[in-house]
Amino acid sequence: MISITLSCRPPFHGCDLSAILAGMPSVGVYLSDSLRARLQRLKDRGVDLNTSAISQRALESTVEASEAALDGDRLRRMVHRLKAARSASEQAEADGAAAGRAWAEDVAALSELKEVAKVEERFPYFYVRGINLEPVVELWGYDGREDDPDAAEPERLELPESVPRALFERALEEPRYRDSFISGFLGGATGMLTLALEAMGRETDVDPDDIAF
Repeated sequence: MISITLSCRPPFHGCDLSAILAGMPSVGVYLSDSLRARLQRLKDRGVDLNTSAISQRALESTVEASEAALDGDRLRRMVHRLKAARSASEQAEADGAAAGRAWAEDVAALSELKEVAKVEERFPYFYVRGINLEPVVELWGYDGREDDPDAAEPERLELPESVPRALFERALEEPRYRDSFISGFLGGATGMLTLALEAMGRETDVDPDDIAF
């Protein structure tokens, strides 16, 4: 245990916590003249405070508060990082969703968005085996609902001509990136179509469900 030696030499400079943590046997606590006088008056009236124990408790409390603050900072940094962090597949899907929304907002015709919505409807059951980028973005693979998908004839799902082929170049080269990116793209574009149909329905008093794909 660290013993704390009191010295009544002013001014009060506090304690060197680094010295405590380094395991030094004693630490000098400097008291101001006014505080020393107050302690003496208490002692004269029969109140002899254990200044060493009091100082130790104060130091322990301060150290614990500082450690808790540091731990809190680390926790906040961790929470902030976890909120922003994404796995590789999550990042690929986010990339695809952003691309799909941008295409829907800036380029696509309503008929093209409806085409993508039909592809998106099938995609959860579709095993993508490859992508072609010429003359349009084309997904080829198999319907997973077949009894033996590998034995079935490959199917091809084409995306509209206005979908930029450059968006899918990385998906072409990296199979692990491919499926998540495609899923994100289809979902992002279809989500924008849903919002657009709802807005169109409000403007024309037509139920969006009555606007056929």
